Amino acid sequence: VNIGSQYYFYMETQTALAIPDEDNCVVVYSSTQVPETCQVVVAKCLGIPEHNVRVISRRVGGGFGGKAFRSIP
Repeated sequence: VNIGSQYYFYMETQTALAIPDEDNCVVVYSSTQVPETCQVVVAKCLGIPEHNVRVISRRVGGGFGGKAFRSIP
């Protein structure tokens, strides 16, 4: 028996909304499971310090990590 790896098709929706805030800050509403990674990536893309990015993430489900790193783009 040969069992190859499985490729998962995530049916979970990915969403994000970035809103500029005062003092060169940005607030990001994201469906990510890893808000700290989202914060780092947004800060690098915008060329601002990480402490100027606030990521707000509501409780999300998913036990396979589909919202961990696939939500970053």
